[in-house]
Parts: sequence; C-alpha cells; structure tokens
Amino acid sequence: MALEQIKHKRAHLVFLASDALQNTTKRITDKSEFYQVKLNHDFTTDELNQAIGTLNRKVIAVTDKSFATMMIRELEQ
Repeated sequence: MALEQIKHKRAHLVFLASDALQNTTKRITDKSEFYQVKLNHDFTTDELNQAIGTLNRKVIAVTDKSFATMMIRELEQ
C-alpha cells in the first residue's frame, strides 16, 4: 500500500523500519529515491507500530504534505 502511494506521488515522507528485510528495504529505498520521496529509517518495526497502534508494519507513507513537512522538520532537529 505504501509503495502505491509512492508510485502515485501521494507520499511526502516514508518511514521504513530499520529491521525490515533486505528485499523490502531495497524496493522501498529504490522507489523513494526514484520518486524523490524523503525516506527515514531511524525506527524499528516495534517503534513504528507503537507510534501508529498497529502490528507488524514495516513501511509507513505519510500522504498529508503539511504533516510530512512538520515531521521532517522535527526529525532534522
């Protein structure tokens, strides 16, 4: 689902779990670079899941531009 958001240029920020499998990491990294989407891989699967209240999510795409901008600013500090 996140990959589709990246491909359709709806994702403005993508979180990729630092412990994601190599195939997932390569696929998401390549697509994010190609479509020029900011990619963050500073968090583990557990941290991402706790943040959004789900289980076993490896990739999260932020599609709201304002929210993504705010998150990027916070991550860079």
